[in-house]
Amino acid sequence: MEKRSLVGRRSFIASSAMAALAGCASEGRDKTGTTTSSRDGTDRSKTGASTGAETGSEDGTEEPGKTTTVPVGTVVKDDSLAMVVRGVKREEKRSEFREARNGHTFAVVRMAVKNTSGTYVGLDDFLHATLESGSGESYDPSFSSPRHPMKTGVLAPGEVVRGDVVFEVPKSAARLSLRFDFEAFSRFEFERITVSLAETADSVADLKQSLGDAVLSQGTEASRDGVSVVVHGVRTTKKLDEFIEADDGYEFVVPDIEITNDGDERLFVSTLLQMRAKTGTGLAYTADISASSALKRPVNENSDIEAGASHRGELAYQVETGTAPLRWVFNFLDAETAYKAFWNLR
Repeated sequence: MEKRSLVGRRSFIASSAMAALAGCASEGRDKTGTTTSSRDGTDRSKTGASTGAETGSEDGTEEPGKTTTVPVGTVVKDDSLAMVVRGVKREEKRSEFREARNGHTFAVVRMAVKNTSGTYVGLDDFLHATLESGSGESYDPSFSSPRHPMKTGVLAPGEVVRGDVVFEVPKSAARLSLRFDFEAFSRFEFERITVSLAETADSVADLKQSLGDAVLSQGTEASRDGVSVVVHGVRTTKKLDEFIEADDGYEFVVPDIEITNDGDERLFVSTLLQMRAKTGTGLAYTADISASSALKRPVNENSDIEAGASHRGELAYQVETGTAPLRWVFNFLDAETAYKAFWNLR
């Protein structure tokens, strides 16, 4: 009997898995502590909104196929997507097991992207980012992925994904800019967006998630293409066993999940690629792999579910204490019918 995969033909699986497995560090709350002035002494688009100044448009809107340069805190948008870099910070250490190389540091860029259209939008092909220094060096994202990943597969209408993109750079790197190239992303009107990380808008703009009636209550089943998923309940704890305890200021939120294969082929599911906890602002969390392994009935990272069978278990997410609202998200990664389901955890 052939194995049916929800992930299917999506080409981003390998890179997504490598990046997500590398990260287990805690990032904390959304911070925007970078405040520096313009290098040329001018006030460049410091209103927290896209102005079109870099494209030369007369009515203050960005034209299709154009490029723009904006400071941190400025929203760039069209009819399908909106994006904003909220801040940047430098860290010497990403986790207990991941430190920057000698003479290097991690530049951690917090950003948010919203689907402003009425249909699902694939996001992973959207985020082709390069960090550039004022002296001309360029850097690709580090495989040291944060606890709050930007990779999310697809965005539902009104959904925001908020997270971090991490780069390892020399400590001497200055006047950093983040460049996004969108030539391969036909749905977005911009070919290139450059965010000057050395400049911050006077008012740092943000994006608001608007899922509407898409959020399900616990006990409600969601189904698509022969796969059914339900969250039966959720518990919260500071400690899972004598060795696994949440960090200071954090707690484990543990949803009770059941996945049923209603098809006639064996099904493959991945906690890493298909499951997230998300706050009401869209901040995403991957499951804590070490903590989940301590559970009596864990949902394994890669699970095979036979035709007609169900798999029920728990996952542990380490989140800031008291975070609410908090949702659990399952991504039905079927290339033919993009669909995500959201359950309210609290």
